[in-house]
Amino acid sequence: MKHTRFLLPAALLAALTVVGLSGCTGAAAATTANVTTGQVTISNQQDGFWVTGEGKVAVTPDIANINLGVSSREASVADSMTKTRDAMNKVLTALKADKIDSKDIQTQQYNISPTYSYKPMGGSQTISGYQVTNIVNVKLRDITKVSAVIADVTTAGGDLTQINNVNFTVEDPTQYYKDTRQKAIADADHKAQKLAGLYSVTLGKPTYVLESSSNEQFYNQINHGLAIPAPVTTMSLSSSYFNPGSTDVTLYIQASYPVLK
Repeated sequence: MKHTRFLLPAALLAALTVVGLSGCTGAAAATTANVTTGQVTISNQQDGFWVTGEGKVAVTPDIANINLGVSSREASVADSMTKTRDAMNKVLTALKADKIDSKDIQTQQYNISPTYSYKPMGGSQTISGYQVTNIVNVKLRDITKVSAVIADVTTAGGDLTQINNVNFTVEDPTQYYKDTRQKAIADADHKAQKLAGLYSVTLGKPTYVLESSSNEQFYNQINHGLAIPAPVTTMSLSSSYFNPGSTDVTLYIQASYPVLK
């Protein structure tokens, strides 16, 4: 008995596949939105107007972060490690004397690397020594003490001291989210309605809402690569040298508005 096989055209097969996938997608249940509490809502709605609203509040920083440390270069790894260790111990003693809690001192980098000397003829290089660097981040909860702490650290670490940067920030930006969220929602609604007016359509309530923020919004760098010769006295680093200014706490609301008619 002869069997006959029927082959579906490729276009028809593709169409059936799309229908099947669409049916599966449509069966998925969409969650509800609650932007007031910051809950993220994801819907299957892909049509309509997509906008991003921004809410921003200027606040006064309450935390200063100082990235500092010591670095030494000697002929041997052992000698370089010893000098770096001794200098860092003095720095840590100075920080302790300034009443900075150990939990607010975090190691950021510890690096051992060779240094090289180059021969002008032939371009060859040889190892001339080793550099050991120890960097910590210090969180200062009293931002009025920035200049005094830097002076004390620089005096303690001497010529091996590195002050890489100082930045002022907000430790807990979430306390400002209520105001920024309301502004972001209002901004998103305004943008959506403005677009709807341009296209002469009516929009429904949002079917997709996503809230996001960026830590960069809470980072206010004041100085980078600050070079301070040692020794330094507190008088040469007056408090007016470090001005915390203000920083922006920003929240974003991305929303999709369906077109009703």
